[in-house]
Amino acid sequence: MAVLEPHPNGTDDPAFAPDATVVVDDVSVWFGQKVALSELSCSFGPGVTGLLGPNGAGKTTLMRALTGLIPVNQGNVRIEGSDPRRERAVHARMALVPEDEAVPAGLTARQFVRYIADLHQLPDRAAPDDALRTVGMLDAADRRVDTFSKGMRQRTKVAAALVKDPHVLVLDEPLNGADPVQRVNLITLFKDLGAQGRTVIVSSHVLSEVERLAERLIVLMHGRLAAAGIAPFMAVPPGTVTFVIFPLVPPSEAGHTTPHTSAFDQIAGLSLDGIELGLIIAMGALGLSLIFGVTGLVNFAQGELVTFGGLAAWWLSTWGPGPGLPLILSGVLAVAAGGLLGCGLELGMFRPLRRRRTGNVALIVVTIGLSLVLSNLYLIMVGGNPLQYAEYVLQTEVGPGPFTLTPKDWTVVATSIVLILITGFLLQRTRYGTALRAVSDNPDLASSSGIAVERVILITWIGGAALAASGGVFLGIATAVSWDMGLEMLLLLFAAVILGGIGTVYGAVLGALLIGIVTQVSTYWINPEAKNAVAFLVLIGVLLVRPQGILGRRERVG
Repeated sequence: MAVLEPHPNGTDDPAFAPDATVVVDDVSVWFGQKVALSELSCSFGPGVTGLLGPNGAGKTTLMRALTGLIPVNQGNVRIEGSDPRRERAVHARMALVPEDEAVPAGLTARQFVRYIADLHQLPDRAAPDDALRTVGMLDAADRRVDTFSKGMRQRTKVAAALVKDPHVLVLDEPLNGADPVQRVNLITLFKDLGAQGRTVIVSSHVLSEVERLAERLIVLMHGRLAAAGIAPFMAVPPGTVTFVIFPLVPPSEAGHTTPHTSAFDQIAGLSLDGIELGLIIAMGALGLSLIFGVTGLVNFAQGELVTFGGLAAWWLSTWGPGPGLPLILSGVLAVAAGGLLGCGLELGMFRPLRRRRTGNVALIVVTIGLSLVLSNLYLIMVGGNPLQYAEYVLQTEVGPGPFTLTPKDWTVVATSIVLILITGFLLQRTRYGTALRAVSDNPDLASSSGIAVERVILITWIGGAALAASGGVFLGIATAVSWDMGLEMLLLLFAAVILGGIGTVYGAVLGALLIGIVTQVSTYWINPEAKNAVAFLVLIGVLLVRPQGILGRRERVG
């Protein structure tokens, strides 16, 4: 493997690896009037280098320039001494795992990896299976890729990159969509590849992941080098703002390997992740339960209301042509917009259908159609790739003992609890709550008692849609935003409502928490791809013992 001489600045500069195999020399890239990279100089050597930065920092542009997918307008890129745009032979020694979907639908994982191997005319026919085994996908090798979860598709792309045994491996957000156990396995794999002497470049916007993964760190902001260094220390280049060194671990731990995490600590951490997931599910399940309680409608479009909230916050805060508002303000406006969407659906669709005496079965079919229309509209508008909010991306986990989350995740947990308490107060201590319970018990009797039933239903739709939108915002903050995030959560919403007891608001919250904890903790023992199945097994077990759900009321038939 050829090794280039270090940059003239010398190896004392933390942006330059001492044994560089990949060199970026004064590179600028622009698209029309937009500058994506500006006079960037750095290098990468054997081992794992983390490339950090928020969305729009230039990480993907740099990776595409490194692999020759786009030309540079100024400067030079060299991979083991070769120009990736001019010398095709270098592509046999390097591989890219792109962030966007790069796996054709209709192929199995084995067919796709073998196709990549055939493109590179690899003589070893066992190489595809070896690559799939390395990423833990051999058992699913004969399944179609379009049936995979996001985490499985990510691992399939990594296998396709590893099949040609590259010297340089470029990974653009490879942990997106992976469950906690998958993340640990992938991080271990990337570290092992770096230890073998390969140059592994991994981009991410999550500081806590890179802390566990990378030996060196390069931070980009607005297409420029913002900081660089060898973990656990990093320096901001002189002349940018000031020269700063800050530890990514406590000073007492610097230079020491991370001790083995005990089973208790791992399960405790997964339980806290489950509580956060459960609270997010509770936002959508509350709205679903409220709407069902006052109208009897099973709303299959509830998941799309979740997606709407996440996408609305992204449009307002991060989307390029958007207003670029702060994320907190964008989240508040997204929740308000979700309430307005619920108002529009009630006034423009469901109220007219009820007045026409449309039956519940027909209304359920309408909600299914509405879900399909909205989900495909989202796909057309934002595409199929996961999206990240631009703010609060570089955070490290904090908390007592094994119970650690990033500050943004703690904020999601706290805000969700506050919203649940506010909802409970409104239902128990206000005239609206009394009217809602009356309408839920007997709409005709409530109407004859002077309660404005249609107004109660309208307020419930607004509140239920706003709660679902808040769940979408929280899910986007905790993970990512995508066009199908609501579809993926829909069954969990129904499971939470049924498990807690249909028609009981507090039951929906309890069911959501139980579903969240079970799904996350189960990944300690089983493949994370099967975690939702465990949640439904718990649901079935509870219903066999208590058919009305945990907090539901037993009904007499006959």
